[in-house]
Amino acid sequence: MSLPSNQRAFLKGLPLRRMSGQEKLLALATYALKEKTGHTIKLRDVLPGWRKSSLGCNYNPVFFLRAQEKDWLNSTEHGVCELTTKGLSHLHSLLSAPEGAQTKFHHSAGRLSIIERKGTFTADKLLTQRFSAAQRDILVADSYVSRGTLDVILTGTSDAVIIKVLFGRDDSDFLPAATKWRREFSKLEVLHYKYLHDRFFVVDGKGFILGPSIKDAAMNHPALLVELGGEESLLLTNFFKGLWRLGKSSNG
Repeated sequence: MSLPSNQRAFLKGLPLRRMSGQEKLLALATYALKEKTGHTIKLRDVLPGWRKSSLGCNYNPVFFLRAQEKDWLNSTEHGVCELTTKGLSHLHSLLSAPEGAQTKFHHSAGRLSIIERKGTFTADKLLTQRFSAAQRDILVADSYVSRGTLDVILTGTSDAVIIKVLFGRDDSDFLPAATKWRREFSKLEVLHYKYLHDRFFVVDGKGFILGPSIKDAAMNHPALLVELGGEESLLLTNFFKGLWRLGKSSNG
C-alpha cells in the first residue's frame, strides 16, 4: 500500500480530534511499520513521533495496554509491539469516509468517487473498505499488480471469502506475496492473462470500475471509482468469468 512520504501528512488524514490515545498510538505504530502486520518495532522507536502539538495530548503508557486489550497491538516482549490484522483494519475504518463525504482528497456523489492526485492513502482505504465488506466472493481484474495489490484486497477481508485475481503484468514481489497470503487465505487464486488492459472488480455480485491499477491508485494522477447497478454488475461478472477461463497459472 502507498503511504504518505512523511508522518505529518499521514496524521493529517486521520480524524485525530475524535481518536482515543490507543488509536493514536496504533496510528503511529502502523506508520512506523509501513502497515506490515505481524512485524514488530520497539516502542522507543515509535514514541519520538508522538507530539502533543499534533496529537492533542501527552503519551500515557496505558495507551499501549488498551491497544493490547483491543487486540490492535501485541506485546511480543517488553517494550516491543506487533501490529495485528485487526489493528490495521480498525485504523482503515477510521480513515474510510462515509458515502457522499467530501474531504481534501475524496469527493463522491451517487455511484461516483473521485480521489485527487497524491491521495494514495485515501484511495487504499476506500478500496479496502469495499473489499473487506465481502461475505461471499471477490473477483478482481487488474492489468498491473504488485504485493500492494494483495495488501489492499486482503487486509480486513474474511479468510472464508473466495478471492480470484486476474492480472496482465506483475512486479517481482507479487507472486511471492500471493504464496505467503495463501497460508491464511486458502481460497485465494491468481491467474495471468496477458491481454488484460482494464481494471475492475466485483464484490458479492456488485461491480466496480476503477481507472488506475489498485497498487498505485491516485499516486501520480486522479483516480475514478464507479459503482455499477444490477444489470451492469451481472454483465461485468460474466465478462470476468470469461476472461478467467482464458487465464494461465503463474505458480503464484
